[in-house]
Amino acid sequence: LRTGPKVLLRDHRSAEAQHCTKKQYVETIISIMQEFERTDQQRYQHELRKNKTIGGFVRLPLIPRLIISVDRSGSLDQAIENIALAIEMSRSGQKIIVGVELGGNPTRNDFRMFQPAFEMARKEGLPIAIHCGELPMGSNEFEKDP
Repeated sequence: LRTGPKVLLRDHRSAEAQHCTKKQYVETIISIMQEFERTDQQRYQHELRKNKTIGGFVRLPLIPRLIISVDRSGSLDQAIENIALAIEMSRSGQKIIVGVELGGNPTRNDFRMFQPAFEMARKEGLPIAIHCGELPMGSNEFEKDP
């Protein structure tokens, strides 16, 4: 799965504005993914013991993993913030975060603008995915015309 860390309002009905930080947002997703992984592993072990099969096969457990996303319509500072969070959380020993990616509206910002942020990720050993080429482009020094 992939998600861009967000700052969220915790309770829209509250008179006090309480925000969920980007880190709390990602920690919540990781917690839910870890619980799902434990539950599905238990389901798998139960089906193995009971010899419950589908067409002679036991359904393997799902192993959820997370890619932290950078929105290309955002700023370099926002990208650095998201990647720094991914680095910090991947250093904590959890195995859920497996990389970072650049995605979003392909008509916004040149992906090279985010190079410093992704160099941080590469230096820390985080795999990188970049979504580009969804639209026909060309006619500049870096892109080839069809």
